[in-house]
Amino acid sequence: HLSKKKFAERKGSEVVKGEELKILIANIPVKEEKGYSWKSHVLKILAEKYDIEEEDFISADLEIVPALEAREIGFDSSMIAAYGHDDRVCVYTGFRAFIDLEETEYTRVFWVVDKEEIGSEANTSAQSEFFKYFIAKLLELSGEYSEIAFRECLLKTKAVSADVTAVINPVFKNEIYDVDNAARMGSGVVLEKYSSAAGKSGANEAHAEFIAWLRKILDEHNIPWQPGLFISKAEKGIGGGGTISKFMARMGMDVVDMGVGLLGMHSPYEVASKADIFSAYKAYKAFYEKS
Repeated sequence: HLSKKKFAERKGSEVVKGEELKILIANIPVKEEKGYSWKSHVLKILAEKYDIEEEDFISADLEIVPALEAREIGFDSSMIAAYGHDDRVCVYTGFRAFIDLEETEYTRVFWVVDKEEIGSEANTSAQSEFFKYFIAKLLELSGEYSEIAFRECLLKTKAVSADVTAVINPVFKNEIYDVDNAARMGSGVVLEKYSSAAGKSGANEAHAEFIAWLRKILDEHNIPWQPGLFISKAEKGIGGGGTISKFMARMGMDVVDMGVGLLGMHSPYEVASKADIFSAYKAYKAFYEKS
């Protein structure tokens, strides 16, 4: 009722600015010598319930998330709406595939990293030394470590970057998407040869032989899958995106992006098809079993 003038003056990208993302945390003040204080009431609650003091905020890692529960949507209950499908939906399906494995001949690894959205720069993310250290430690414990063995282990690794991608939004189908190459919701897990915001610039491109090998596995297991590219129309400034696959490729691995397609990616309520989620689980499990 009161936003008409202000929103009319702003671009869509500035409707709600970052500095305006305030949260409501309390509305009942407590009486103090100098009046009433909401802050004191909040600090009292945090201390009593969570043993958190005011100074603890200096060293705290805080996450503010939408107060929305995941739910089925559609008259046929065929989709799931939730915040954080990117990338929890691929983490969940990948982890389930990993723990459901029977004993395998070769070493299987399930590696989860954070900070992908801000460049994977931290020591817990994909550009860190952790994975290489982990592989080196495995070789050392097996009594087979050498520099050449370590390098060969990385070079012979087959990997999947399990990350979401964008499916065509029918509202903006003809304005944004490269409809000949973009993925569709409900058509299976998405296999992406490369992804980027500007053609192939800054992206990992999976080798044709590796893609063919993975296609064969998916087809042999009758797993619904579709090719797709996380790219927009070839028009400057529309957008796009990348994943951690390029950082894995730098270590010498064969790697490809494969994941669940989302509608409304990065919105507070992302939507995924149940069929696509299940096909992602089956795809990851088949990959683990055959690689």
